[in-house]
Parts: sequence; C-alpha cells; structure tokens
Amino acid sequence: MAIDKNKKREVINELIEKFHLSKSVIFIDYSGMTASKMNELRNKLLEKGNEFRVAKKTLTDLALKETEKNITVKGLSGQLALVFGLSDEITPAQILAKENKSKNLKIIGGELEGKMLSAEEIIALSKIPPREVLLAQLVGAVKSPLTGLAGVLQGNLRHLIYCLKAISEKGSNKSD
Repeated sequence: MAIDKNKKREVINELIEKFHLSKSVIFIDYSGMTASKMNELRNKLLEKGNEFRVAKKTLTDLALKETEKNITVKGLSGQLALVFGLSDEITPAQILAKENKSKNLKIIGGELEGKMLSAEEIIALSKIPPREVLLAQLVGAVKSPLTGLAGVLQGNLRHLIYCLKAISEKGSNKSD
C-alpha cells in the first residue's frame, strides 16, 4: 500500500528522533517471523527500555541522511526492522541474540556510535555482561587493593600497639 508524502515525512521524522535518542540500533530481517512472535519480541524489548520498529529501507536511509550517522541500510538484505537501544547499547543485542533462533529472526547489522556493525559484531556485543555486572566488577577491582592496604596498615598499627604494650609492661616490671 502506497503512503502519501505527508505520512512518509512523518515516518522519517519519527525515525530521525529515534536515531538521535538511541544509543545503538540493530537491523534485523524479520521475514521469517509470525505476527505473534513479532509482538512477543516487541514486548520483551519494551520491558527493557528498547523499541522495535518496522521501516522501509528507503525511508530509513532518508532519515539517516538527516542525522550525523554516516551509514546506509540500502545494501542490507531482507525485510528491515529496527531495534532502537534507548536504555543502553548492549541490552537489545543480548535480547536479539537470545531470541535469534526461536523467533526466526536474523540479525543483519547494526549501528553504534555512528559506525556500521556486522551481524558478528552485534553477536559479540551481546556477550558483554550487563551494566550492573560490569559496575560490580569495577567496584570489586577498585575495592580490592584498598581493602588490602587497609589490612596492611591495620597489621602495622596492631604490631606497634603490641610493641608499645610490651615496652610499657617491661617498664612497669622494672619498677617492682
């Protein structure tokens, strides 16, 4: 079904806004998906603060030209759907990699920080631990040396106290 110019402009403007708001965009081929599987995927993505959008390649390219992103989707194969990573860069890749087989979708590429990514790079991105895990690992890495330093300083202080106590006991024994 053909859409008029006003509707096309509206779609392009919506895509431009999503490209500006998103931290990453993943392009998938949804040609093997049923409508119910697509809705399931849309809901899973929405729960994590991401958005699923079906768009024509021509309109997507027109929207991309009006952003600072220097990429194109014309050469991608299949029916194009866009997954906008609005909450973070990694979560959409993790969800799509997990759902890849069961939903009959195919990751065909993506965009991160203005650079085009291949499907293999998106899969590699999906293997990065979630933000909370990375933050916990960072805190642990920073905390570990500090804990060790505190232990060493406490040990030295404890030995100083034992020495002072021994000296004071020795001094009190001489006065007897």
